[in-house]
Amino acid sequence: MKLLKVWDYNLTILLAVMMALSVMSCRSIDKPAQPDWLASQELSDLEVLTRDGRQLHFSVYLASTRAQRGQGLSFVTNLPLDHGLLLVLPTPRQVTMWMKDTPISLDMVFTDAQGVVTQVVKNTSPNSSELIASDGNVYAVLEVNAGTAQRLDISPGDSVRHRLLNSKKMESEVLPE
Repeated sequence: MKLLKVWDYNLTILLAVMMALSVMSCRSIDKPAQPDWLASQELSDLEVLTRDGRQLHFSVYLASTRAQRGQGLSFVTNLPLDHGLLLVLPTPRQVTMWMKDTPISLDMVFTDAQGVVTQVVKNTSPNSSELIASDGNVYAVLEVNAGTAQRLDISPGDSVRHRLLNSKKMESEVLPE
């Protein structure tokens, strides 16, 4: 009889612990959806003008400092379909990038200083340390959800329009290294 009471007591404790763990697993964990620097950024308008005349509109975060470009979309777990990140370099140059600590797959659209798309890398591997190199000198890289370039037929020769690209203002808006 004493053994049965111990068994009942242990079973009650086990059930209470399991219920508590179940409730805790249902609660949302307060993790930021975006890195702090990204969450504090205002979105800006960007347009892709395709070779066949379509105008594609995106809301983008800007990464214009070295620290922001280094962080990129690391740790971002959700990016709306019409959003992206525009990484802008201080001067055109060859770049290498990676997907380390980026849990979502991306398409990378490389442009020259006039905003002309020079290269598109599709469906990058999440959390990969594999280097992704530009084919030549680029001034900016637009990062969007994987599949976007395929779905919208974004390809070399298209034009990316943004206030930091293809304007005379670029020379006066010197970006920090």
